[in-house]
Amino acid sequence: MRLTDTQSRIIFGVSSTLSAFLMFWRINKWSFWFDESYTSALLNTNFSEILKLTSLDVHPPLYYFVLYVWSWVFGASDIALRSMSALFMLASILLLVVLLKRLVEKRYAYLAASFAALAPFTIRYGQEARMYAMVSALLLAATYIFVVQLQRKRRERTARLWIGYAFIMTLALYTHYFAILILASHLAYALFHDTRTKDGKTWLIRLKNRVSLVDRKFLKSLIIIPVLFAPWTGTLINQFQTVNSGFWIPPVDYVSIMSVFTTMTIFTEVFEPGATVWIGYVALAVFVCVVVKVAKTAQASDLRALWFVLAGILFPLAVLTVLSILPFTTSYLYFRYFAQFSMFFYAGLTLVAAFSYKYVSEYVGVALIAVVALLNLYGTQRVLSGTDKIGVDMNVRMERLNEEYAEGDVIIATSMFQWFNARHYNSTTTPVKYLDTGYQWGSHAPIYESDPSILVDQDMLEVNPESGRAWLIESKDSNVAVPDNWSLASTVDGMESTINLYEIN
Repeated sequence: MRLTDTQSRIIFGVSSTLSAFLMFWRINKWSFWFDESYTSALLNTNFSEILKLTSLDVHPPLYYFVLYVWSWVFGASDIALRSMSALFMLASILLLVVLLKRLVEKRYAYLAASFAALAPFTIRYGQEARMYAMVSALLLAATYIFVVQLQRKRRERTARLWIGYAFIMTLALYTHYFAILILASHLAYALFHDTRTKDGKTWLIRLKNRVSLVDRKFLKSLIIIPVLFAPWTGTLINQFQTVNSGFWIPPVDYVSIMSVFTTMTIFTEVFEPGATVWIGYVALAVFVCVVVKVAKTAQASDLRALWFVLAGILFPLAVLTVLSILPFTTSYLYFRYFAQFSMFFYAGLTLVAAFSYKYVSEYVGVALIAVVALLNLYGTQRVLSGTDKIGVDMNVRMERLNEEYAEGDVIIATSMFQWFNARHYNSTTTPVKYLDTGYQWGSHAPIYESDPSILVDQDMLEVNPESGRAWLIESKDSNVAVPDNWSLASTVDGMESTINLYEIN
């Protein structure tokens, strides 16, 4: 690209500043949804309870521990809890650029990081009180250390940094299990970054010779990860068995695979075959052709860098796809789980465009840069407009309840999803009760492992509030029968829920 290092650095400065603004701009506009409200519920306990409750769910505990400490200082408001993710995502942007500067020319590094800074998943998951931004920062930090070590001469590689690499990878694994998938790209890079060649008559011999070039200290550092993770391994196995007994993610097919790409680019989830799916596959085919063309003409160093960056998204995608179609497992392929790898995707797209300009054709390169920019613009606009959050409005609905609540009222949520959201936004003096549907899976743990007095029998006959009033929070598709002596006094109707006030005679 005809950009100087200084110009690309300015572009990166503007992009990262704008990214920070967009992440914090209206960060509390959209209501917490179920996953975020679940996070909030865990913070209402203590370290030992967090450990216990997460062991009954499907994720490891580190993110909740860190956010719990964060909430001591900054509180548990929407802004406070989401801000930690925003800072981790900003750290990811900075880590991405220093990583890329190790792999490609500075102007390309700044350009790729600039596009990643304003990409849909960067903004979206920088505004969510979940673990994805934290994992992203940890993975980029570990990858940076990994690259720094391999770019040094063997005698200059320190065991201390390899231990640090393994420690950060373990922290990432304690934050989200799928973080371990980045190791596939690291192992591949460790095999092929060395420019020395060793011939062999068969591919097996050539692979064996290639393995002999891998830094033994790196391989030894990998042993540290399972050792440090050993205390949680039993819990992981139990969670894996629970998930495999039945999980909510639909089976993998060509539509769900494309949905990963459409959400990362235009932030549009697809559920069935249609124009978006087929256009997506045509675009993917064109992209592959361009990559092949670049691979034929690019310098070896640029080509290794490009494959390494793309491997950061493609290997996790491949592993989760294969894992999801095995007969003894359930589906694990869902777009949200790629948020932690999305920086590699966005950087890879931009590098393909930049290298197309450099090695193939200026016109092709400019066209691809324009396409990537338009995809980012459209996708990020959809994120900022709250495309996936418009129907989640408990923050607005609960304002009315909090204002009209009278001492002695009872508040009851009729579903797990409504209970978590209502609990988060409840500012009254009474806890939100739960219409007992039975302990069904791990996400119920914060309800059933807490004070049993919040449980209400299905018939609600024992509900006898001192004020003679009961608030019933229902999802739009629920059809709960209330006792005959309950009369509807008012309704707060929302897009995802309805809050009805009943007077009890």
